[in-house]
Amino acid sequence: MGEPWERLLKDRGYKIQNTLGEGAYSKVKSAYSNRLGREVAIKCINTKLAPKDFVEKFLPRELQTLPLLRHENIVRVYEILEASDGYVYIVMEAARNGDMLRFVQKRGALPEYDIKRYFWELCQAINYCHEKNICHRDLKCENLLLDKNFKLLLTDFGFSKPMNTDARGRMVLSSTFCGSAAYAAPEIIQGKPYDPRMHDMWSLGVILYIMSCGHMPFDDSNVKKMLKIQLKNHLRFPPRVNDVLSGELKTLIRQLIQPDVTQRATMAKVLEHPFFYGYQELRTRPSTALNATTSVAQQIYHYFTGSRPPTSPAAAAAAGQEDKGGCSHDARRQSRHQESSGARPRHGFCETGHTSCEVTSTCDSTPAVETRHRRSHDATDCCGSSTCDPYQRSPCTHKRVRPSHRK
Repeated sequence: MGEPWERLLKDRGYKIQNTLGEGAYSKVKSAYSNRLGREVAIKCINTKLAPKDFVEKFLPRELQTLPLLRHENIVRVYEILEASDGYVYIVMEAARNGDMLRFVQKRGALPEYDIKRYFWELCQAINYCHEKNICHRDLKCENLLLDKNFKLLLTDFGFSKPMNTDARGRMVLSSTFCGSAAYAAPEIIQGKPYDPRMHDMWSLGVILYIMSCGHMPFDDSNVKKMLKIQLKNHLRFPPRVNDVLSGELKTLIRQLIQPDVTQRATMAKVLEHPFFYGYQELRTRPSTALNATTSVAQQIYHYFTGSRPPTSPAAAAAAGQEDKGGCSHDARRQSRHQESSGARPRHGFCETGHTSCEVTSTCDSTPAVETRHRRSHDATDCCGSSTCDPYQRSPCTHKRVRPSHRK
């Protein structure tokens, strides 16, 4: 607590904890607020090190926009402090589960139900902003946070802009290049005046593609080459997910990543898209993100085998099924164990082979046998001893005590 800005925050009742992120002229610290009685995230911006256009143009815009937004899927700002030493502090809602980019990097392509949930929440946040005549203009996975309950929170309104209309009621087009090239619409890369709302729609399509496929739709290492591919409308889905993703999802992605602005899906069309049909009735279903997420590999496996995906513990409990214990298995440790031992992966089961335990969950039971082994002897042939496992590989060698022999 030696720096002046840290002492200032301490005096206002914030107990500084660890650093969540750090940039060239800003840091994000986790802290506990005695006044609010909860954990918060504090974005500390050093305006003396920040670029002039950021300090004079984009930062004031963000500070003006954030207090106006009140939505369950937009990060909540509790306090904004401007100190005489050149620091600006934005105290906001904490997001314990990081951002969407790291979430997808860790888990890969998401199950379609989770895609539907997160994309619906994102669309609700963007639709709210558009109704408030505000365009985000920097939508990307890094700006989508996940709170302790894995609820999506939109953040970083540094490039946001109020939407204005001319005397004829037409939208005033923007000309400033904003955001990342990987998420930017082709008209922006071409340097053309653009409708900021349709820029947001293109970025939504890129985010939806990333959640569905686990990687970017275009390689932005060569922007000119990327632009040519975008203008040809050559969007491809990787073979590993092409047969898993529903037709409605792929259609929605294509309608959003549409180079022709006049043909690109609007927010009204997205919210009424068949991809979301029935979602309102299913919103009470427990999200697999809160338990164990079924990977794309599992979905492909169940697609070709026709088998039923395993039920997560939460879903089993909701359906009145028996929950066979908690699961705390690490899928990455399991994968490394399988690779080193040469074992064949068992899709949909943990290392103990419990059907109630999914691959990414943990199982605290004793790893006994693989699920592909069935009963080697009938339960009636078992001696009934507590040390005898009816699922063991060899028949029971204990002598069965018949009722007539019992005293």
